Amino acid sequence: PISVTITSPTEGATVGGTITVSVSETGGTGTLNWSVTVDDPRRPPEGIIVICSPSGTASSISCSFDTTMVADGAHTLTATVQDGAGRSGTGVRHITVAQTLSASITSPAEGATVTGTVPVNMSESNGTGTITWTLRLDGGSTPIFTTSGTASTASFNWDTSSVAPGAHQLQLTVQDGGGRTATATRNVTVAAPLSASIPSPTEGATVSGTVPVNMSETGGTGTITWTLRLDGGTTPIFSTSGTASTASFNWDTSGVVAGSHQLQLTVQDGAGRTATAIRTVNVAPPPLTATITTPTEGATVGGTVPVGMSETGGTGTITWTLRLDGGATPIFSTSGTASTASFNWDTSGVPAGSHQLQLTVQDGSGRTATAIRNVTVQQGTIRVFITQPGTDGTTVSGTVWFTIWLENAAAGTRNLTLSIDGTAVATTSTTSNGPISMPWNSTGASGGTHTATVSVRDSMVTVGMSATNASGTPISFTLSVDGGAPVFSTSGTATTASFGWNSNSVPDGAHTLNLMVQDGAGRTANAVLHVTVVTPPPMGVQFTSPAEGATVNGTITVAASLTGGGTAPFTWTVKVDNTTQIFTSTGSARSISFAWNTTTVPDGPHTLNVSVQDSTGAPASAVRNITVKQPPPSTINVFITQPGADGATVSGTTWFTIWIENAAAGNRTFTMSVDGTAVGTPTNTTSNGPVSMPWTTNGTPNGSHSVTISVRDSAGGTGQAVRVVTVAN
Repeated sequence: PISVTITSPTEGATVGGTITVSVSETGGTGTLNWSVTVDDPRRPPEGIIVICSPSGTASSISCSFDTTMVADGAHTLTATVQDGAGRSGTGVRHITVAQTLSASITSPAEGATVTGTVPVNMSESNGTGTITWTLRLDGGSTPIFTTSGTASTASFNWDTSSVAPGAHQLQLTVQDGGGRTATATRNVTVAAPLSASIPSPTEGATVSGTVPVNMSETGGTGTITWTLRLDGGTTPIFSTSGTASTASFNWDTSGVVAGSHQLQLTVQDGAGRTATAIRTVNVAPPPLTATITTPTEGATVGGTVPVGMSETGGTGTITWTLRLDGGATPIFSTSGTASTASFNWDTSGVPAGSHQLQLTVQDGSGRTATAIRNVTVQQGTIRVFITQPGTDGTTVSGTVWFTIWLENAAAGTRNLTLSIDGTAVATTSTTSNGPISMPWNSTGASGGTHTATVSVRDSMVTVGMSATNASGTPISFTLSVDGGAPVFSTSGTATTASFGWNSNSVPDGAHTLNLMVQDGAGRTANAVLHVTVVTPPPMGVQFTSPAEGATVNGTITVAASLTGGGTAPFTWTVKVDNTTQIFTSTGSARSISFAWNTTTVPDGPHTLNVSVQDSTGAPASAVRNITVKQPPPSTINVFITQPGADGATVSGTTWFTIWIENAAAGNRTFTMSVDGTAVGTPTNTTSNGPVSMPWTTNGTPNGSHSVTISVRDSAGGTGQAVRVVTVAN
């Protein structure tokens, strides 16, 4: 007889999932036809499911049985075999099907660092009936989330702001309609929330001048980007990036209107989180100051003297009042909104000796400031006459000869300088009062009006003399040089005397001034002063940087220095191409140095033009030829690492991962284009990667498409990469 036995699973076994059903027979001959079934009342009229029905000569078989095809509970496995002679046999095995209920937390990931509001996604499998979800934190008695329903998934937006930073455990319990339960856990780290603050200046502080602004953040991760704006302005007054949790900025309030203002700080960390802080301050108007810039303190002046005046901190209309020696009537007054004023002071009617210029400045709010300048007036100003060309507006060409006459010059050598539009073109020395001839080759000058100036300097030196303890009058002063014949003598009641000595009357070198004083009683006294006479060379100026013909770019140092004579203060002016002023200063320094940003002019040949004028009006100038050539922007190397290769199949929202090399520091703009058309929003970042950009393919025809990632850096450098993908929505 044929005997059939189900060898696996065992009799009465409880099974779930996919199992193996093994069957063997004895006594069969020829080809064996097998049938393995399980009862399933849900499938009338047969009420069975055929698990497998193989044929062959083997005396044993194995079948795979997915137990989820039948309901949980008791079931009967039946195996039947029929041999080649038509005989049959049957074997039976009783089992119980019970699927295992499972639970899982699918997000956040195990060990993830989270902050803010975090989606918690949960799922279960093998549950029956109504599923009850319960989520607890760190074993707390009160769930942070609970819900019920027939869906196999659930989600919850977890607000971590009320949770202490550090390690925490999410604990999920799922119960199905049959009362079975399953659990899952997820360990996460809650990061502190990102916060920003402005520790200084304090809220409501009154500030002026340069103010340190200190900024700090807490809870940030990765690179911190700091952006500080004033009163909501579109252009930040400060921005920087780095890993430090603090930043500082020296805020120059001099250009800010007085009154209430708001500093607005935005902090962004490497995770893209942002935090803000504001600080309201009151900018005080700067103090009102007044200055007499020229002539210098203690200067000896004569003739017409330019008096330069300036103020700082004034508001509204500025009223300038200049007095001499406390006089009731000003020698100059004016009003306007400019922060400087000037006045040509005619000293010809002022007695020789010490005097004081007294300046009062009043602004529109009624505040006042004062300044004084002590000078010595020396009479004997040289009068200069140009008799050829004969009148202003004369038309000239080629070599033009100027004829000059002098009056009131001290005996000896006189140094003359001819300048055209402030640039010296000729110099000469003479002992003559005229006629003196000086040439100018006008061939290289541009057509149009030009100003010719003739400056003259003699060697008059003021010698001051005084007597003390004189008895009676007259008091006689007699001055000689090197013990020779007297060069000056006077008598009177004054105990002081002054004499303009022409030092050109003696050779350069050491000399002795000999003074003899006699009073009314016939008593005498003597004084000796040793001096060295030096005839200063004419003032000149030269560039020391950059070199002649140099090719430059970026920010360079421009430097120049004086040669020869010249009397402080010196007024310096530097222009580009003799048109655009890039530097000016007035002071005693005989050299200048400043930084010039060459990107303010186009590439190509340019000239730097420096001009200097000393306190007497004597000019000097120089020209430096340079070529500006900025380096070309670099080419950025762009790499698309996800999708990993051309031809990748994509659908829905596809994320592209990009890395770059060779980009300039600062902000980089990433733009995505599909088949030449820009899509999405450009991404701005300071990172070299990874940079992620999404493309939503919904609405794009299925098939091959070309995705281009273009990058531009802060220096104008560009680069791009292309990835060809296949859309299959």
